Formats: sequence, C-alpha cells, structure tokens
Amino acid sequence: MKHLTLPVHVFALFAVCYGQQHCCYPDQYDLRESETGWNYGPVGGVSSYRGSRHVVYDFVHKKLAIEERTDSGGVRQYYKMIYDYPEGAHYLIMGTDCFKTKLTGDMKQHCIPGQASHVGSYVYGAGDSGVLVDAFLFQVKGNVTSHREVTRAGCLPVRELHTHLEPDDKTISMQSFTYENVTTTVEDPSVFTPPVPPCPPRHQFTQDVQDPELLQWIEKTKREQRISDPPRL
Repeated sequence: MKHLTLPVHVFALFAVCYGQQHCCYPDQYDLRESETGWNYGPVGGVSSYRGSRHVVYDFVHKKLAIEERTDSGGVRQYYKMIYDYPEGAHYLIMGTDCFKTKLTGDMKQHCIPGQASHVGSYVYGAGDSGVLVDAFLFQVKGNVTSHREVTRAGCLPVRELHTHLEPDDKTISMQSFTYENVTTTVEDPSVFTPPVPPCPPRHQFTQDVQDPELLQWIEKTKREQRISDPPRL
C-alpha cells in the first residue's frame, strides 16, 4: 500500500521537464479532498463556499463512494453518494432522505486524458520528503478548463483547478481542490453498502442519474437541506 501525505504550505519549485507522461490513477484509492469555490456574475455578484470530501474509488469492483460536507454562507450541508455499477444503482443520502436512481454505462477509469497538455513539473515539498509532480491542462467539457497535478510516481492526485466561463450570462466560476492522505487501497468496503433500510419506494426513480430534469431536482433538494452532521439512517 502506498500512502501520500503532502505538505500544503511549503514547497520548493524546480524546472523538471523530462519523463512526463499521461497516466491513470490507481485502480483503488482512498483520499480526503478540500475544496474552495468562487462564483462571480453581473447579477448575483460574488459568492464562495468551502467543502470537504471523503472519496473512495474502486475500479476493480466498479464502485465509488463520496461523502461531502459544505459550508456556503453559513449554511452547512452533508450528503453521501454511492455509485454501484454492477447493481446499476446510484444512491443519494441527504438528511433522513434516501434516493435511488438508475446507473447506466460502464465505470470510467480516472486518467489524465490523452489531449491534455503537459505544462510543467516541480518538486512538491523539501529535502527527502519532496515529491516530483507533473501538471497538465485540458478542456473538460463545454467552457470548463482543468489544471490537474499528479505525482510522477504512481499518478496520485495532488491538486486541481477548474475554471468555467459562461458567455451567455457572463459568469465565471472556479473550483480549487487539494488532495491529502491518499492511499492506494480500499480500507473500509462498507462505504459502498446501500442504506438500511432501503430507500422508500417514492424515492426510487427509473431515470438515469444523469437525466437533466432529475439532476436539477436533486440539486434543488440538496440546496434546501440544512444538515450539519451525517444522518442516522
């Protein structure tokens, strides 16, 4: 098992431009993610939020679990998502509510895309604890640009920055992610266990989780939640 704990505030920067290559994250990983976001528009002005996630990814058994806590303007939220590809099910747990939707398609491996441009390399940290990191730039979809940094050894995520420009309503949003305590194993498989008791029938949908109307409804429901701690289901 590999374990990566990266210093957040202190790093030494060197130009190291040899040997960089596109890579894929480990088939299994467990990490903690810190997120900060900013939004600016001529109508809504400036807004920001902070959040943290616990992400467990298992490409071997085709499962993904995400627990997230956010704080936006003093409004704290908690929710958890489980993606179970063999079952074809997606679970969303918010407060005392549980929602089950259809999950179609194959689970995608998490990789640096082939069209990404290598924009530089550096040593993150100092002395013997320094880690060689490669940075890549690429378009995600639409008007979203991603700057992603991964370790040269093992392709472990370090940092990421998303920038989204929306020309229609002249808004810009940015999301900054920092990854810590990265391990290349699934230490607790119970994170993939569906809620017990199961989601009530009225909250079991036949639509795919990516259905636009369903996504819009889910986002609205999430905004209405005021949950500061994990629910006891």
